[in-house]
Amino acid sequence: MEQTTPSVPKYIDRLKNIDSVEAEKLTFSNRKAQKSLESKIIDFEEELTDLDIVLNKTLSSFPFNVDKAIDAEDKKALVSRKLAQAQKMLKELF
Repeated sequence: MEQTTPSVPKYIDRLKNIDSVEAEKLTFSNRKAQKSLESKIIDFEEELTDLDIVLNKTLSSFPFNVDKAIDAEDKKALVSRKLAQAQKMLKELF
């Protein structure tokens, strides 16, 4: 019996397939970007929960510190806006 070696694609055939390989790579890049954004959203949600705890402690502290309360509320509002923006981007892009 004659042994046949697997045929190796010719260089020109490899060049013809380069677009499909690039398309495949873009698919992975797209999924990676989506997962990265989803991870960032989780980070924002966690940070928002932590800021709720800080704000509640600040508002119930004695003596009451107005500056700390305002700073905590500002940080919470900022993270809330970032979370909303990230969720909007996730919905629009993916």
